[in-house]
This record gives sequence, C-alpha cells and structure tokens, in this order.
Amino acid sequence: MHESRLKADEDTVRLVAERTRHRDRQVKEKAVSALGKVAEQGDETIAAEVIVCMHDRCSFVRRAATFALGNMMEEGSASAATALSSALEDTEETVMQAAKSVLIKMCVGDPHAISEVAMRLECNRSNVREAAIKTLATIAKDSDDAIATVSARLEHKDRSVRVAALRAMSSFAGKDNDKCLQGLLSRLSHRDSSVRQTALDGLRQLASRGNEKAVPALVNMLANPEMRSVVVKKALIHLAVRGDERVIAALCGLLEHNDSSVRVAVVEALAQLSNQGDARVVTELVKRLDDTPDVSRAALQSLLKVAAPGDQNVMNAVTAHMKASTLDMRSTMRALSQVAEKNDVLCLTVLIPNLEDKHMEVRWAAVHALTHVADRGNLAAIAAAVHLLEHDSAGVRLTAVHLLAAVGRIGDQRDVALVAGRLRDDDVDVRRAAVEALCKVVEKGDTASIAMVSEYMGSEDRVKWAAEDALYRLGA
Repeated sequence: MHESRLKADEDTVRLVAERTRHRDRQVKEKAVSALGKVAEQGDETIAAEVIVCMHDRCSFVRRAATFALGNMMEEGSASAATALSSALEDTEETVMQAAKSVLIKMCVGDPHAISEVAMRLECNRSNVREAAIKTLATIAKDSDDAIATVSARLEHKDRSVRVAALRAMSSFAGKDNDKCLQGLLSRLSHRDSSVRQTALDGLRQLASRGNEKAVPALVNMLANPEMRSVVVKKALIHLAVRGDERVIAALCGLLEHNDSSVRVAVVEALAQLSNQGDARVVTELVKRLDDTPDVSRAALQSLLKVAAPGDQNVMNAVTAHMKASTLDMRSTMRALSQVAEKNDVLCLTVLIPNLEDKHMEVRWAAVHALTHVADRGNLAAIAAAVHLLEHDSAGVRLTAVHLLAAVGRIGDQRDVALVAGRLRDDDVDVRRAAVEALCKVVEKGDTASIAMVSEYMGSEDRVKWAAEDALYRLGA
C-alpha cells in the first residue's frame, strides 16, 4: 500500500518539514517527497504540513505532496480523505490524477472519503465530475451507504450533477443491488431527457452484469399510467431479449389494462420483442384491432413487424376492419400490402375498389399499396387501371394512369397505347401524368414515343416540363 519507509529521528523529520516552506520550488518538491518516506505513519502534525503543500502555487509540489500524503497516512484518515478529495478539483490534470490514484489505493470502503468524493459530483467542471465518478467506481464498492450518499444528488438542480450521480451509482453498485435498481428505475420518469437516458444506460449496465430484476420491474412499471410509458417501453426494448417467453407473457397480460396509453405501449413493445410469426402475439394483436383508435393503430403497425408474410388470418382480420371502416384506410391498405405475398389475389381484390374512392388520399394509398403487391405485368392490376381510364372523375383517371405506369408491361404496345390515349385527356394533370407514365412503359430510345412526347413541348408549363424530363429519360 505504501512505499518503503525510512527511519528518521524527530529532529530530522522537523528539518525536512521546514524545507517544505523553502522558496525554491525544487527544494520544496524534494522535501515534501522525503516527508512521505520519513515521517511517522499517521502523524497528523506532519500531515498538516504536507496538506499545506497540496495548495502550493507549483503543480509539481502539489503532485508530490499528494503522493506523500498517501504514503504516510493510515487508511481511514479523515483529514487525508478530505485533502485528497479536494485535490480532485486541482486545475492541473497530473495533480488530479495523482489524487484519484491515492484515493483508490487507501480509501476503499471509507464512508468519509466516499462522502467527500461524492461532493465533487457537484463541481461545475466536467473533468472533476468525471474523476469523481471513476474514483467512486472503485472506493464505493457495493455499499448501500454510498448509494444513499450519491442518490442525494439525483435531484440536484443542475442537470450535469444529476447525470454524474446516476453514472457514479451505476458504476459501483452490484448487479443485484435493489437500492441502485430502484434509484435508476425511478429516474426513467424524470422530466429531463438526459437524466432519463443516463438512467437507461445505468440499467443497461446492470443488465449486462447479470441483473435479472430490471426487466420484470420495467414490465411492472409499464402498467403504471403515471409513468412515462414511452420511456419505460424504450428501456424495456433495450434490456429484454427478443423472444423471451416470460417477458412476452407478462406483456400480453397487460393488454387488457384499463388505460389505453398502457395498452399502446405494450403493443409497441411486443412488436419489438416478439419473433416474426409468433402465433400467440399475432393473435393478441389482431384482437387489439377492435380496441380504441390509438390502440388499434398501434396494433396495425405492430402486426406489420410480427406477422409472417402471407398470414391469411392477419389479412382476413385487416380486410374485415377495412371494409367496416373501423381503421384508417391509408394505414390499413399499407399494412395489407406489406403482409400480403406478391400478387396475392385476396389483397388485390380488396385494394382495387379503393382506386375509385372520392378521397384523393385513399386513391393514392391504393396505388402505392397495389404497386407494392402487384408485379409489373399483373393482369388484374392492369385491368383495374384500364377500367378507370375513361372514368368521369379526372382524379380517378389520374390514379389509373399512375397505376398503369407502375404495373404496365414495358414495351407492350397495348399498354403503351393505353397510356398514349391519355395524352389528349381534357385534364391537364392527367396529360402531364400520361407524359411521365409513357417513359416508364416504353423502351429507352423508342422513336414513336419520342415523337408523341415532342408534340407537347409547346403545352402548358406543367405538361411541358414533364415532356422535357420524359424526352431526357427516353434518350432523345
């Protein structure tokens, strides 16, 4: 623990101590270093001389005094712990590191030292707080008293102090320390995001060290509407193992909670923690489609992540809700297209009627969904587009042109002719869309198409700009 010590009489020690007040920096530095080796172990009088040197203007003297104090004082010395802790705030990095090193060697488990070092968590200098955190990580061990001391800073008015306290506590607490766990969990609802994030990081540390209480505790917290369910959910997703049956079962048990915000958080957590195709979770999520609007929306999005491609039960459930208009049509069509397998007949049958919906947003959602499900050349999708090309509504005709551009067969003269037929549509937006669509269903360099598009270079600006872009794409 201490360097080799030399025997010296009192007069010699007193003489060396006098040299610590010499004007020459090198003399003082050597004298204070010598005191650490010749002074009687635990001599508080000589220690006071050394502590004075720890405030010298010269950093070399302060550093030498720091090591000397550690070498001559017994473990448990309150005066030494106070002086060394104060040295953590030294402006010179070498002195600060020396103090940290000595504290770690001689103050492990010392309540007074822990208290003194914890005070440095409140320093306005980040490097001092960092030094205190690292020192506490060693000297505090898994002490409830240390946790209590540091916890007192968790509600400090300064955010940086709160964060430092959380980091310190999670660094020295044992993996199964309940006080530390509860301290971290309670900070997940803190109004400051940096404190919440630090608490999450601390929980992650405990979990990585084998703590088995954190995840069940988070599940219980999720059931508390007064907690920040979004934050708790995030923590749970970070800590729990995907597919953990105990966690999945516990979450499913909360799906009947009387607070919809809790149910939403549970549904979203299940989406992140369940394996794709988990039949139990899929069944539970399908049930939530009949829940309140916020829960049903969350369930729909979660089904996209959990349901296996082509799951007919999910498709049937989503289709039923879409027909009953109990869910947002756009979200439902998007969900249906992502669950369905390519060219699924049922999905196409359900989506196609929405191409004529009176709401533009629904029509566009139907086009995007059909584009996702139908391969280019899908006859059912092409037939649907053809059927609507002569519709009374310009908006519906526009929808049909966009769909044909996405699923039409490249180079097929029939599909090319269908698109070309809309170049003379009464509606300017349909004409513009037809110009854009033409270059998507013909081969690059197609001379007939280039000629047709060129005719529109003198049209309205919107059509003209589309024609210019189309000619560039066609290689004209």
